[in-house]
Amino acid sequence: MLALCSLPCEVNTLRGQLKHTWLENQVRDNDADDIVTFWKDGDWVNEVETIFPQYLQLTLKLADELVDGFSPAQLIDQLGPFKEISADLRGQVRKAIHEAYLEASNITDLAEPIRKCARDLEPELNKLRTLWKMPHSPEGEIAVRDCWEDIQKKGALLHAQLEKLPRGVVLP
Repeated sequence: MLALCSLPCEVNTLRGQLKHTWLENQVRDNDADDIVTFWKDGDWVNEVETIFPQYLQLTLKLADELVDGFSPAQLIDQLGPFKEISADLRGQVRKAIHEAYLEASNITDLAEPIRKCARDLEPELNKLRTLWKMPHSPEGEIAVRDCWEDIQKKGALLHAQLEKLPRGVVLP
């Protein structure tokens, strides 16, 4: 199979945003000491309260949309030569291409592991939101540190699943 990386592909853009912007730049690249410092300084409130839950929802959206989002069937409406044929014939071609893509790829097997990783990460992110509101104490610092380390472990599992996704529209 071949992934067409140069063509616009919304789910690939979302995959990249989740993988790079969130999981690499925010989760992986900040160690527990960084997070404790953010917590003590009152930083990252927006990330903890708003941004991370949004990324989690976007992860579930990606899982819901990845089968159709990487399908070459979407190209039928974008490529000029297909505009010359009837809508009925375009629909038949779109269906045949999508079925060939499903048969040749393992794309349908990739959605559920992503959902599972997101569901496993959610309680830890909720715990971090609760801890972020706690008064600063040595016990709180330990709890924030432990929670972040759990988030990093579960984030790494999600990152590994995102690595399995194509980098663009897939041709069977």
